[in-house]
Amino acid sequence: MRVFRLCAARRDPKDATGALKRGGRRNSPGNSVLYCASSLSLACLECLVHVRDPGNLPPLVYAEVAVSDRRIRLWEKDYTRTEAILESLVLSREVGDEWINSRPGTLSRERIERPVLQVPSVIVPQEWNYLINPASPLFRDITWSEPKPFKIDPRLL
Repeated sequence: MRVFRLCAARRDPKDATGALKRGGRRNSPGNSVLYCASSLSLACLECLVHVRDPGNLPPLVYAEVAVSDRRIRLWEKDYTRTEAILESLVLSREVGDEWINSRPGTLSRERIERPVLQVPSVIVPQEWNYLINPASPLFRDITWSEPKPFKIDPRLL
C-alpha cells in the first residue's frame, strides 16, 4: 500500500518529534507516531485543519510511503464505536496510545507485527489515515521516497 506523509520541509518525514512533544489527535505527548494519509489531498486537508495563521505556514514536503499490507492493522468496522471515537479527542488518543504502547506479551503476535494502524480521518470519515509507529522493530520494513516539495494553493488559506 502507498500512503503519504506531509510535513515541514525543515523536518525529515520520518521525524516524529512534533507528535512526541505535543501529541496529536491519535497520541498523547510522550508517544511517538507518524501521521500519514491514504492520499496526498487528504494529507493536505489534515495539515490545513491546524493552520491558524497562513503567514506562518512553513514550506512543505511530502514523502510517499510504501507499506506491505501485512504490516497494517486495519480499523475494526464497529461504526457505533468509530463515531464515538471520532467525536472524542480522549477516546481517539486512547486508541492510538494503546496501539503505540503495544509490547510483546501484552497483545497477540498478529498485532505486534503491524507497525501501521489504519484509522478513519476525522475530517473525511470515509477516508483513511495511517499511523506509523517509529519505535516498532518492523519500522525498517517501511520504504520512504525522497521528500518532494509541496505547495498549497493560497485560495485554500
